[in-house]
Amino acid sequence: MRKTTRRWGAALAAFLASAATLLGAATGATAAESRVSPTDLAKPQPLTVQAQTDISGRKLRAVPLAWYSYATHDNGKLTSFDVTDAGHAASIDKELKAAGIDLTQGADDTATAYDASNPMAWIVHNLLDSANSPWAGKLRDLLDHMKRNTWIVDKNAQGVDDGTMLTPVAGDNQRQSANLKPGVYLIVDKTGTGQASIAMMQGTGINGMTTLQGTQNGSQPYALGLIEYKTHTVAVSKKITGVSDHGAVTADGMGAATQIGGTITMQLSSHVPNWTGYDRYYYALNDTYSTGLKLLDIQSVSVGGKQLAEGTDWRVASNPANHRFVIRFGDANNDIIASKAKFPVDAPVVVTYRMKLTGAAVAGKTDTNTVEVEHSYNPNDWTQREIVPGNTVNVHTGRVDITKTDMDGRALTGAQFVLKDAGSDAARWVVKTADGTYRLAENGETGATYLMDVGEHGTLRIEGLSTTDTTDGNGYLLKEATSPYNNPLLPQTMLHVKVNPADGTWTVTKGAGDVNNMINVADNHVTVQNARNLMEMPKTGAAWLTIWTLGCVAAALAGGLLLARSRTSRR
Repeated sequence: MRKTTRRWGAALAAFLASAATLLGAATGATAAESRVSPTDLAKPQPLTVQAQTDISGRKLRAVPLAWYSYATHDNGKLTSFDVTDAGHAASIDKELKAAGIDLTQGADDTATAYDASNPMAWIVHNLLDSANSPWAGKLRDLLDHMKRNTWIVDKNAQGVDDGTMLTPVAGDNQRQSANLKPGVYLIVDKTGTGQASIAMMQGTGINGMTTLQGTQNGSQPYALGLIEYKTHTVAVSKKITGVSDHGAVTADGMGAATQIGGTITMQLSSHVPNWTGYDRYYYALNDTYSTGLKLLDIQSVSVGGKQLAEGTDWRVASNPANHRFVIRFGDANNDIIASKAKFPVDAPVVVTYRMKLTGAAVAGKTDTNTVEVEHSYNPNDWTQREIVPGNTVNVHTGRVDITKTDMDGRALTGAQFVLKDAGSDAARWVVKTADGTYRLAENGETGATYLMDVGEHGTLRIEGLSTTDTTDGNGYLLKEATSPYNNPLLPQTMLHVKVNPADGTWTVTKGAGDVNNMINVADNHVTVQNARNLMEMPKTGAAWLTIWTLGCVAAALAGGLLLARSRTSRR
């Protein structure tokens, strides 16, 4: 009895759309259908693989799994066909059993009950569970088992190469094709170096007819003879989610501002790559940062919303000297398929970690943090990998430039300053660099001091500053600790160093505290004056007026006392 494959509605339609398999549409020929003659049924037909990139150098091999033995059409559209074994029945039967596929499906249908001498008739009728994706299901399991068979890899048991190599289509480097005996083929990519496709299955057209038209309601036509090159890639992105005090983050998370020693929290987002068709699979996120940043810790790693265990499901390799760390997923061999239940294809991957802004950061120089994803991309050799760049986020800091002068604007040396956080009595620790600049010290850093000496030209620069806003509660108190005139007239004021987290520009403004009006801020530059005595101090400002008034009152009182004593002595 002729075994005719049947069309099975919308689910099968989706299956055909994925080019995973093909089926006929009806049993036998109706009045509106015509049978394809044996002569036309045997005419060679093109089988073409198409891609979105250049595949002219790929080694694509089409191996016949079944021949068409019967077909019908309606006005040039195929409506049904039969298949017969192409010489690999024993191997296909073996791989079906190795894949653990239940062969009792369709046993109640004499047209499709499993027959080991013609397994493809059963396969195209029953293995429809990949309807939603060509990357999953029992048919995919079968193809992945079949690709390892010697007759797929090279030659059959008789030493005959059954496969046909596809060749690039003239003028189109995104297609390869070959004219083949009509039937169902397994296409394997034997490319040794570079990206390669997983195993594919497709059927040729028949006598120039490439549309498989269903007769059931809702069934859609699909093209035969053409299949998409099945490769994949994966992406990664990063953003800054927060900073410690003295900082800010842009709305899109692409930039941040903070002070030296500040903590920056970052997040990597990716998806589990499509490891279908691979025996082993490497997946890693590589992070590179500039000298002003340092990795503090990895706080969490999750896949599909579930936390993964460090040392079991992922590992981090950090190389501070090269300013780089790598998060590798999977088992101890960095293979995610070994624990694939924890890495479902396309599940979201989220990594949260913290960086610190180090003493190497300077204002006007952007510190960057860049991510890339590295993954296997050749199922023939999982150690071959593609590196896909992600994005870069930027971290900035600011500074204060100070000039120390006398009341006439002449530069002064010999002064010392301290810097305090708003509301704190403790001076901030700083480090003096080789060029005489001071910067905020990192926690526990050796060689730190809290006194900053004014240079020989009366200048002082303090690097690594940043304030959240321009309120005094988030500012720095700049205070002169030692006067070059060795007097107690020591200026101080609150300073704000607001850094734009988007572009790194900063603005220095003056807050409260300069009661004697001896500090001026203009164009991000701070000028601090010193008076030799009270007479040199500005004649404006509440503090000076208070001192002047008290002085006048004291003088008046002293004069009054002297006058009273004079009168008493005359009596």
